[in-house]
Amino acid sequence: MSWPESFKALPLPPYSPELNPVERYFQRSLRAKLSNKVFETIEEIMEALSGALAPYWDNPTKLASLTGYDWWLRGLSNMETSC
Repeated sequence: MSWPESFKALPLPPYSPELNPVERYFQRSLRAKLSNKVFETIEEIMEALSGALAPYWDNPTKLASLTGYDWWLRGLSNMETSC
């Protein structure tokens, strides 16, 4: 992969949840519905996981509001206007 000349790769800190927005989703939604439960079969896990994800599949803006940090969205908006 080649980077544009104006970009510089920066090392990530060991723990940086703000750079991995799915962390917020797991913290708030998935963990509450799936943690501390015993599933007897893969089918039970898949059913629980599908149920936990369904509200976000049905309403993608809900997931975007949870994972879209303001500074990410501003950056994307700036990229779209400059392209």
